[in-house]
Amino acid sequence: MAGSLAHADWDDPTEAAPVLIAALAMPLTFSIAEGIALGFISFVAIKTLSGRFKDLNPAVIVLALLFVAKFLFLD
Repeated sequence: MAGSLAHADWDDPTEAAPVLIAALAMPLTFSIAEGIALGFISFVAIKTLSGRFKDLNPAVIVLALLFVAKFLFLD
Protein backbone atom coordinates (compact mmCIF):
# COMPACT_ATOMS: atom_id res chain seq x y z
CA MET A 1 0.00 0.00 0.00
CA ALA A 2 2.81 2.42 0.79
CA GLY A 3 4.13 2.07 -2.76
CA SER A 4 0.87 3.52 -4.08
CA LEU A 5 1.52 6.74 -2.17
CA ALA A 6 4.35 7.53 -4.59
CA HIS A 7 1.79 8.00 -7.38
CA ALA A 8 -0.09 10.76 -5.57
CA ASP A 9 0.26 14.35 -6.76
CA TRP A 10 2.03 15.76 -3.70
CA ASP A 11 2.45 19.21 -5.30
CA ASP A 12 -1.33 19.86 -5.23
CA PRO A 13 -2.65 20.15 -1.65
CA THR A 14 -6.21 19.41 -2.78
CA GLU A 15 -4.98 16.04 -4.05
CA ALA A 16 -2.42 15.28 -1.35
CA ALA A 17 -4.51 16.02 1.75
CA PRO A 18 -7.23 13.40 1.05
CA VAL A 19 -4.53 10.81 0.28
CA LEU A 20 -2.85 11.55 3.59
CA ILE A 21 -6.16 11.46 5.47
CA ALA A 22 -7.09 8.10 3.95
CA ALA A 23 -3.64 6.63 4.54
CA LEU A 24 -3.63 7.71 8.19
CA ALA A 25 -7.27 6.77 8.85
CA MET A 26 -6.84 3.16 7.74
CA PRO A 27 -4.50 2.06 10.54
CA LEU A 28 -6.01 4.40 13.12
CA THR A 29 -9.57 3.11 12.62
CA PHE A 30 -8.49 -0.50 11.99
CA SER A 31 -10.63 -0.45 8.84
CA ILE A 32 -9.66 -0.04 5.21
CA ALA A 33 -13.27 0.82 4.32
CA GLU A 34 -13.42 3.64 6.89
CA GLY A 35 -10.15 5.06 5.59
CA ILE A 36 -11.37 5.00 2.01
CA ALA A 37 -14.66 6.60 3.06
CA LEU A 38 -12.85 9.41 4.87
CA GLY A 39 -10.64 9.88 1.82
CA PHE A 40 -13.66 10.29 -0.48
CA ILE A 41 -15.41 12.66 1.92
CA SER A 42 -12.32 14.80 2.43
CA PHE A 43 -11.57 14.87 -1.30
CA VAL A 44 -15.00 16.27 -2.15
CA ALA A 45 -14.97 18.68 0.80
CA ILE A 46 -11.49 20.04 0.02
CA LYS A 47 -12.16 20.44 -3.70
CA THR A 48 -15.46 22.18 -2.97
CA LEU A 49 -14.05 24.52 -0.31
CA SER A 50 -11.08 25.43 -2.52
CA GLY A 51 -13.38 26.47 -5.38
CA ARG A 52 -12.42 23.59 -7.66
CA PHE A 53 -15.82 21.91 -7.73
CA LYS A 54 -15.61 21.50 -11.51
CA ASP A 55 -12.73 19.03 -11.03
CA LEU A 56 -15.08 16.56 -9.32
CA ASN A 57 -16.67 13.63 -11.07
CA PRO A 58 -20.40 13.17 -10.27
CA ALA A 59 -19.75 9.57 -9.22
CA VAL A 60 -17.22 10.73 -6.62
CA ILE A 61 -19.75 13.20 -5.23
CA VAL A 62 -22.43 10.51 -4.97
CA LEU A 63 -20.03 8.13 -3.21
CA ALA A 64 -18.97 10.81 -0.75
CA LEU A 65 -22.61 11.59 0.04
CA LEU A 66 -23.35 7.90 0.56
CA PHE A 67 -20.38 7.60 2.91
CA VAL A 68 -21.57 10.66 4.86
CA ALA A 69 -25.03 9.09 5.15
CA LYS A 70 -23.43 5.84 6.34
CA PHE A 71 -21.49 7.64 9.06
CA LEU A 72 -24.55 9.65 10.15
CA PHE A 73 -27.12 6.87 10.20
CA LEU A 74 -25.31 3.55 10.62
CA ASP A 75 -22.50 4.23 13.06
